[in-house]
Amino acid sequence: MVRLAEESEDRGWLVEYSAQVANWFTRYLGEETDANEIWTYQTLCVPGLLQTEAYTRAMIVGARPKVDPVGLRRELEIRRRRQERLVGDNPPKMIAMIDEAAVRRVVGGPDVMRRQLLHLVELAGRENVTVRVVPFAAGAHPAMITAFNLLHFPGELGDATIYVELYGGAVYPDGPDEMDRYTWMWRRLLSLALSPGHSAELLIRLAAELDSGK
Repeated sequence: MVRLAEESEDRGWLVEYSAQVANWFTRYLGEETDANEIWTYQTLCVPGLLQTEAYTRAMIVGARPKVDPVGLRRELEIRRRRQERLVGDNPPKMIAMIDEAAVRRVVGGPDVMRRQLLHLVELAGRENVTVRVVPFAAGAHPAMITAFNLLHFPGELGDATIYVELYGGAVYPDGPDEMDRYTWMWRRLLSLALSPGHSAELLIRLAAELDSGK
């Protein structure tokens, strides 16, 4: 981690947190920093790079029996640092596919969720960010229970990385068969998802419903 940070200013902040981050996630943080395209599909929550701080806080507090305040602040700071690249100079291209269940689940209460939905719409207005919702009406599909990320890199940095997070860990499937399978799954999601425009309309409508208390 120290060597990589010295080679790239973008990785510099990772040194500060490397000793406090699980090994399985340390690899992902480094590769996410190098990626020029990030494809993510999430089944039950908004993708981390697109979360508001209040949404992230509610996710962490709601998922654990006990939350250490110091650890919580550290996790929020790491999330903020990751998000900076998405809206900074020379940002990666991000395509986020989000299951309808994730945008309907009211995390943190109506106000937190309303702001999160509008934040998604705002980010989707950036040239480098695409947000598409996979609707309930799509029915069964191959990624229903398999949230995953695909990281793509400039040619000289090698092949794409598949990242599948588990409870308390993660796996990095590799090999041509795995890449073919996850690429097929991604293409299937693309064929089922609402268009970016229709996705934005749904998000705005859901935010309005939360605002009116419906």
